[in-house]
Amino acid sequence: MESGPVIAAIIGATISVLGSVVVVTISHHLTKKNELASEWRRQKFEHYRKLLSSFSDRLARIPNEKSDEGNQEMAEIQARLAESLNTLLLIAPRSVIQHAGELNAIINGPSKEEYVGAFKVPLTKLVSEIRRDLSMEEDEFPSDYRCPFYGRTFSNTIEPEHSA
Repeated sequence: MESGPVIAAIIGATISVLGSVVVVTISHHLTKKNELASEWRRQKFEHYRKLLSSFSDRLARIPNEKSDEGNQEMAEIQARLAESLNTLLLIAPRSVIQHAGELNAIINGPSKEEYVGAFKVPLTKLVSEIRRDLSMEEDEFPSDYRCPFYGRTFSNTIEPEHSA
């Protein structure tokens, strides 16, 4: 009895089984990697949503209101914004952190009149970097586009003026 064909069949079957195991392992690894990346993007999106909501709340409020209620509300808004900005330090790329800092510096100026016109370019840059970080780079803004920023009510909507 010849053992050559039997050994060849066993080797062929072993290679086939090992190949299948390798393919399944690699497939599982890549699927898991994609799931983790997707979950990370979802979590970042939620943090970015909270950040933009905090900026929106801050932009909709006139600083230095005289009432205790207004001061309390402003303190709560500032606390949410600070928490959002601090979280950003942990999750965002440097470009997003930089643009968020620039926008924060503008909107924390002394009066609403001073920052209403000045926030448009930093906001557009921030949103563009957030979109890039969330892998939405194929939907770039035109160079002359300026993002609107919507307050909590329609009357508080801050629309950008024509591009400058």
